[in-house]
Amino acid sequence: MSETISTQVVNLHEKLRKFSEHWSPRVVAEVNDYQFKLAKFEGEFVWHSYEDTDEVFLVLAGSMGIEFRDGSTVRLGEGEMTVVPRGVEHNPFAEAECHVLLVEPRSAPNSACCLALQSCELRWRSTSSSNSTAALSLERPMRLFSAISGSRSSTLNEPMFIAISDEAPSRSS
Repeated sequence: MSETISTQVVNLHEKLRKFSEHWSPRVVAEVNDYQFKLAKFEGEFVWHSYEDTDEVFLVLAGSMGIEFRDGSTVRLGEGEMTVVPRGVEHNPFAEAECHVLLVEPRSAPNSACCLALQSCELRWRSTSSSNSTAALSLERPMRLFSAISGSRSSTLNEPMFIAISDEAPSRSS
C-alpha cells in the first residue's frame, strides 16, 4: 500500500501578477519555520538588520542592489541570490521594478510595515536660542525612519512635531 503525497504547485509569475505594491512581501509558501515571500522592489527601502536571522534575496526578474554600512554594494541580476548575515545592517534598492523571492523565518519582523503613506514631511524645531525651524521632505515614509535614526539623532531629545500628508510638501522660496 503506497502513501499519498500531498503537494501544491505555486506559480510565482501568477502570484506576482496579483499585486503591484512595492516593498510589501507576500507569503507564497512555508517550509518548517521558514516563509517564502514574493516582493516587488523599486526605489530605495530603509536601512535595517535582523538580529536573530539571516535574510535571503533571490532575484526572479530585473536587478537590484544592497548597500552596506561599510560602503560596499552587492548587485544582483536575474537568477542571482545572496544571503545577508544576521546583524548586518543593509539597505536594498532597485532602480527599476525588480521581482524578488525572500526566504525568512516565520518569526522575522516585517520591515515594510509602515509603507501605507505615499509621502511625508518631517520638521524639527530647535529649542536653541536661534529658535530656527528646519524641514526635510521625504518621498517615502521609510526614509522618515532613516532620517530619525540618522544624522538628526542628536536632536531627538528636543521637542519636535511631525506633519504627515498624502501630498508632496509645498516648497517655499
